[in-house]
Amino acid sequence: MLEDKPIDRPAARLIVLNEKDEVLLLRLEGNGGPLWRTPGGGLQAGESYEQAARRELKEETRIEVGQLGPWVWKGAHLWRGRHQTHRRIGRFYLVRLRHTPKVNIAGLTGLEASLTVEYRWWSIDEIRQSRERFSPHRMAELLTPLIAGEIPNQPIDAGPFSYVTEDLR
Repeated sequence: MLEDKPIDRPAARLIVLNEKDEVLLLRLEGNGGPLWRTPGGGLQAGESYEQAARRELKEETRIEVGQLGPWVWKGAHLWRGRHQTHRRIGRFYLVRLRHTPKVNIAGLTGLEASLTVEYRWWSIDEIRQSRERFSPHRMAELLTPLIAGEIPNQPIDAGPFSYVTEDLR
């Protein structure tokens, strides 16, 4: 039986843009079907959002960054675990790279390894024209001002950002 009150689970995500203004997305396959999402994941005990963002990027892609860009988006997502409903509370940090680094997803472990099947650098036009599912759902709309160099003064609500589990809306 599921509890009524969700457990809050903070998450740090990264919007990684290369020198061609393409965004790095990982494709996951799970209960909800294929989904392209930004790298990132949950905070560990005692970890800041920024520390988690750098750690997750390195773990998921082998890309290391010293300084993160600004926190530009926020969002929340409800999902159902085995016995409990969870609320993933996310902060999305912008990372601008001067080149396109080599990405390696072979180091993933556990559930992430079983769900993550590939990565790809996407242009905004490719995202707009695609029939694929993206997280956040408004990916192209949200990326457009960032690529133009328009950084919000306060993080923008990106809306729900999905995982490949059952979405609760």
